[in-house]
Amino acid sequence: MEHKIKSTFVLLIVINSFLSLVVADADTGYMTWKHAASITNAALTGNHTDLVTLQQSAGLGNVNAETSLGEYYRQEKNYVKAAYLWQKAAIQRDAFAEFLVGRAYYEGQGVPQNPAKASYWFKKSAKQGNTDAEFSLGIFYWNGYGTPKNYARANYWYLKAAEQGYAYAEYNLGMSYYYGQGVPKNYAKTDYWWQKAAMQGAAPAENNLGNSYYYGQGVPKKHE
Repeated sequence: MEHKIKSTFVLLIVINSFLSLVVADADTGYMTWKHAASITNAALTGNHTDLVTLQQSAGLGNVNAETSLGEYYRQEKNYVKAAYLWQKAAIQRDAFAEFLVGRAYYEGQGVPQNPAKASYWFKKSAKQGNTDAEFSLGIFYWNGYGTPKNYARANYWYLKAAEQGYAYAEYNLGMSYYYGQGVPKNYAKTDYWWQKAAMQGAAPAENNLGNSYYYGQGVPKKHE
């Protein structure tokens, strides 16, 4: 008899990391990601001293400045400007900007909500190895949102993100093995992926892994 688990997949579009070296070149507009992010963080806390430098760099086509300035405008609720800047960076094949454009189309922020366009940009970003896009694309395939429903393709992209340590991709992949959706049912693989997600603090994985040990499903039974 199968034990009771938290049966929901994680179906949120999330950003795994953002705003995470320190020189700007006034002639070329070159700006490192760390510098752009530091200006954005400062501006969001009320220090606008260097914001004009960030705007100038973005105006000269620096993708780091465009992407980070877009986040500043998003936080300020100016979604149109945010989407515009991300699109400028995405046209230059910046993987994170491509993801952000996809998210804008998914949420309908700054652009009309459009699942097909969201999927298009997620695919472009995912093919460059962006984990947020890989995970999001997995969700799209799982739900048939903006693309035909395909559990096998969903698991393909969950695996891509999971192999890079994306906790909720690991969790969702474990769920796929638990139910046998898009992959053969396999409790050992279920628990393998839940354990990896649990080690990163993913609460649903911690709960389900505890039940696996309690009932001895895929792992030795332990009641302590």
